[in-house]
Amino acid sequence: MKRAFLILLGCFALGHATAQELLCPGTGIPMSRDPGCMTPNYNNTPPPVPQQPAGEWITRWGAIGGNAPKGILGVSTGMPTEQAAIQAALADCRSKGGGSGCKLDISYYNQCAVLVTGNKLYNTSSAATVEQAAAKSLAVCQKADVNCRVHYSACSLPEFVRP
Repeated sequence: MKRAFLILLGCFALGHATAQELLCPGTGIPMSRDPGCMTPNYNNTPPPVPQQPAGEWITRWGAIGGNAPKGILGVSTGMPTEQAAIQAALADCRSKGGGSGCKLDISYYNQCAVLVTGNKLYNTSSAATVEQAAAKSLAVCQKADVNCRVHYSACSLPEFVRP
């Protein structure tokens, strides 16, 4: 009887000591046995907010131009200004033999653009994604032409620049 009492007393003491140990929130595993457990926040202070990296988003421009009668395409992407994008696209067209017949079709910024061609016509559009721009231009083409397809696509997305 004395022996049973000692065993019962030992179990109670062991259970009482374990109940006093802090448990990890969410898992219920004692903190001393869970290396991934964080110490409880007794001050009720909010956790630190992650800092936004220093820097800023810079607009980037693109343009599509060409000499339609000669079938020459000129393009630019990732340019710092609209004027720089237009000049680069027209220079690209001229360098391929478009000469003074090179004309701007579209300039765009922080998005994507496509040039869609059919058997007789072509058109350009821009949107947040290539898929959205293509859907717009393909719909226009299919109303007036056949064999419409995306001939060119590119994006000129904003760039995050750190100081």
